[in-house]
Amino acid sequence: RNRGDCDMDKIPKRFVAVKLKTLKLWIHKTELTGLEKEDELIINPSDFPDEIVGNVLEISHPDDEDNCFVVQISSIKTELRAGQISVSSNVANVFQLKSHRDVCVRSVNPSDVTLELVDIGLKGQFVSQGDMWRLKNTLINKCVYVNKKTTFSGIRAQVKTLFLKEQKATCGYIG
Repeated sequence: RNRGDCDMDKIPKRFVAVKLKTLKLWIHKTELTGLEKEDELIINPSDFPDEIVGNVLEISHPDDEDNCFVVQISSIKTELRAGQISVSSNVANVFQLKSHRDVCVRSVNPSDVTLELVDIGLKGQFVSQGDMWRLKNTLINKCVYVNKKTTFSGIRAQVKTLFLKEQKATCGYIG
């Protein structure tokens, strides 16, 4: 078996027609300082020459088809060795990912994973209608997952429930 190919017997059936890449998963610490954004997914450009920041990838462990998720490419760095992919510790905790394991990765069309409903919780804050509108606009064209925390202009919000194709989902894309 070639290092860049997944074992077809172990991958979810929905992936069979799609060319997958097998990469080593790394987990990086999440550090939010000032106005910097969190890098949820870092890739090496040699592994994904056609991908750009903002594109959506679906990642799963070859032996655990129920634990797949979608995440947006937030950074492309040549410092990351070829054959590796790195997700933030927040994403790794939510999806119970383990470092140094092989994962199957494929590019997905955002429209295939666009959420129908996103329930966001706000606790102990007064938020005007205008602030809610601005918060909503910051989430458009982004991937989210259950329990993801976000802050905008002092408003602290947490993703509570997601629906994709009329079923509860753990992650998806807000179009």
